[in-house]
Amino acid sequence: MNKLEKVALRYSGRTGRPLVLIFNNVHFFRNDDAGREMLLQLQQHAESWAASGTTFPPLFMEFSL
Repeated sequence: MNKLEKVALRYSGRTGRPLVLIFNNVHFFRNDDAGREMLLQLQQHAESWAASGTTFPPLFMEFSL
């Protein structure tokens, strides 16, 4: 996640626009603890970036566990 955040900050600084990530086929994530943890971690990062109000990239995710 740190690498993704660095790339997103560099992109937004260079272009003036946020990096938008679209996750397709999240139904291929395993329905076990590791898969749910990955989705939860992505969601928590998206929420913290949105709440910070900085130039961090928004992540638009739509999925159900």
